[in-house]
Amino acid sequence: MGAAEFILDEIPLDIKNKMNEFSKNSRVILIAHSKNKCAPKKLPKEITPVAFILIRDKIRAEAKKTLEYFKDQGVSIKVISGDNVETVSGIAKAAGIDGWKKAIDATTINSDNIDSSVSENVVFGRVTPIQKKELINAMQKNGHTVAMTGDGVNDVLALKEADCSIAMASGTDAARNVSQLILLDSNFDSMPKVVAEGRRSINNIQRSAAIVMVRTLYSLGLAFIFLFVHIPYPFIPIQQTLINAVSSGIPGIILALEPNKKRIKGNFFQNIMRLALPPSMAVFISVLGILVFECIFDISKTESSTICVYVTGFIRLMFLFKVCIPFNITRTALFACMCGIFAGGILLFPEFFNLSPFTPMVLILTIGFTIFAVLIFIGLSKFFNKSKLLSKAEL
Repeated sequence: MGAAEFILDEIPLDIKNKMNEFSKNSRVILIAHSKNKCAPKKLPKEITPVAFILIRDKIRAEAKKTLEYFKDQGVSIKVISGDNVETVSGIAKAAGIDGWKKAIDATTINSDNIDSSVSENVVFGRVTPIQKKELINAMQKNGHTVAMTGDGVNDVLALKEADCSIAMASGTDAARNVSQLILLDSNFDSMPKVVAEGRRSINNIQRSAAIVMVRTLYSLGLAFIFLFVHIPYPFIPIQQTLINAVSSGIPGIILALEPNKKRIKGNFFQNIMRLALPPSMAVFISVLGILVFECIFDISKTESSTICVYVTGFIRLMFLFKVCIPFNITRTALFACMCGIFAGGILLFPEFFNLSPFTPMVLILTIGFTIFAVLIFIGLSKFFNKSKLLSKAEL
């Protein structure tokens, strides 16, 4: 009992025609009989076909919707099976997979044409366990991140090679043991939820980390500079508390909990640095400029510190504005509240935050250095977006 191609040395034309007809909709297993005894690992001679057993796979109702979701997400779907290529192609068609006509018998694939075969075809039939592994490797070689689902012993080698291996709870112990993810309900319909949760975690951590990294980068730069200059640090702790609370502390927590279904792109660390460098460098350069101005002209330490607070707070709120795009109700309320808290703090409690009164000099310098910092922020953002120094980041 088994596939006719492997039982019969030569398939009679009438049986082959029948088998091809049945293969369009069902898996075809041939039952054959021989009067001769079987030798170890060798079929007997004079085998007579007796009957076909037809097995038809039932397509789950939610399968098309799930496959359509991954298609919309830009995922290339491949069907790899040990069954007859016509049968697998028919199942792919019934499941609504695009390219089901691009089918190939894996017995025709070798090391010379495997790369082209993987690129050109969607359905692969008569695939051996070793070939499944080789197909996964070929996709990875072509620059793809490969996820694979499987539930049988024949899938183990390929599951181990895949970047993300997914097994069904109803599958074999071997498949479950080598897989990174097991679907407890044995239903692939759960995968969109898994993808959405992963995207929410990674994208939101990336966004929150960029917000925090802005403070870290300019603080490290200023700390290094002030190791070598004998002038007081421009900020006192209570001022940093106000700025950090409205630009990273509260927003970081709220934005980290938001739903986020955007595709993950680029390198995680490079994405963070691309986002965080422009505002942090704008703050760093502006604060140094204010301190130089203080040394040259007759400005008190309190006044220069006040200008530094205003400029730093404005740039970091400007970056928060960028992070909140596109705005929704939550982000709009968040940004408005943070701006209100910052404005209320500096206007209602200037003494508490050790800020100097609004004098014409303070006002003019604040406006001037704020415009200067904004220009640096915008210019560096455009530079990093066009340059190849870091991978392109998306919020």
